Amino acid sequence: MTVAAKRSVYEPDQAGLAFPRYPVFADAAQERRHRRVRLAAACRLFADLGYEYGFAGHITVRDPEDPNLYWTNPFALEFGAVKASDLLLVDHDGRVIEGARAVNRAGFVLHAAIHAAHPGILASCHCHTINGMAWAALGRRLEPITQTACGFYGDGQALITEEAGAVVVERGAGHSVAAAFGSDTKVAIHQNHGLFSAGQESVEEAVWWFVAAERACEIQLKAEATGHPLKLVPEANAAHSAKHLATPFMAWLHAQPMFDRTLRLHPDVIDLSTGPRPGAHPCGASRIERPPCRQRLETSMSPNINQNKYNYCIGRCEWASAVICCISEFSCSSSLTTWIASRYRSRRRRSRPNTT
Repeated sequence: MTVAAKRSVYEPDQAGLAFPRYPVFADAAQERRHRRVRLAAACRLFADLGYEYGFAGHITVRDPEDPNLYWTNPFALEFGAVKASDLLLVDHDGRVIEGARAVNRAGFVLHAAIHAAHPGILASCHCHTINGMAWAALGRRLEPITQTACGFYGDGQALITEEAGAVVVERGAGHSVAAAFGSDTKVAIHQNHGLFSAGQESVEEAVWWFVAAERACEIQLKAEATGHPLKLVPEANAAHSAKHLATPFMAWLHAQPMFDRTLRLHPDVIDLSTGPRPGAHPCGASRIERPPCRQRLETSMSPNINQNKYNYCIGRCEWASAVICCISEFSCSSSLTTWIASRYRSRRRRSRPNTT
């Protein structure tokens, strides 16, 4: 009987115990679906961690059938609303092959260059995070002061000084950033800009390296703020930790609880349908326009209802407007819609504490 070699020291010797393993796919279509869902889940995860900053931030993963194409999140769609169906399939020239939204220009320039220059990189992440940007402003590599930082010991990190502080929107600028990545680079610190991560085997790997690097930046910033000299992990110990903790499989393992939680909290992320988006509203309306359901709710409201109370109700219970929207879409009478709105307002008034 042949026993497969262990990919982690954490794999149990005892047979029959549950232990996370890489998924196995029947075909490229199944693997593509998996990658798209994991990428969309990564966007939600980053939103939950507070990594979103305007439209800055992008995550990419290669297509399993055509490695010269990659999936990415659309431009100006908030991380917290991204579904698998929103993702764009883009080529190295920035042309959208599949999807209806625009691609992030800076994301295309940087990620396309990274993927084109390094066939071994499967996925990549970049966000403008607080600690990552603060540390990048120092123009220094992370030092091995914790086990987390030891994961980037040696060739595990790169410091990029080219294009420092400049908004990278020109094609040539992406090549100088991509050139800094080596075969073992897990994270790159772009001076005066922020962090990039790269995963060789999975989206989860790239996500974990980014999360770990952001944490390592935070820890070193706080440690240096004490004014005391840093106690570095000895070279041999740092190399030992990197060998056992900083592998693609270990990064994937670390990310599993985070992705499990994200999918539990955001089950809609797996949606691969192509509905009347853009927009994450049940009506399919754009986020910049008032959804039809809110227009109908406003129409059905009595003129005597204070607008602040209306805003309070909508802010507290978005589902109410969604219910009214769905009923109206099925051609229910306006009187029924009005009745539901009045019942909802009455219920809210009874549930709110009496302040008089």
